[in-house]
Amino acid sequence: MDDYTLRDLYKNCLAVIIPTKVAPHTFPLYEAFFFRKPVIYNAEVLDDELKDKVIKLNIKKASNIKSAMKKVRNKEFIKKIIRENYNYYKVIFNKNRIVDNLKKILRNLA
Repeated sequence: MDDYTLRDLYKNCLAVIIPTKVAPHTFPLYEAFFFRKPVIYNAEVLDDELKDKVIKLNIKKASNIKSAMKKVRNKEFIKKIIRENYNYYKVIFNKNRIVDNLKKILRNLA
């Protein structure tokens, strides 16, 4: 049996399903963006800025996962959303942006 790392799981999955009830932002969300995987996410907890970046999931209806997976099979839609999400990830986690934001926070503390 091969040893799999978390990276291997992301690389080999079809999509990342995040049925969380509490968090609009999670590491798996951004990791999926980085690894260029579509995300199926609980629609009830999403921030407005993320609603167009995921396939929405109604966790109260088990059958909803079936329609979400149909969207995953739409190659043109998935290509577009993966490209946009990866670009979004690069902007959000840009090293210079993070450093600038930390400097602003530290200046406000002084």
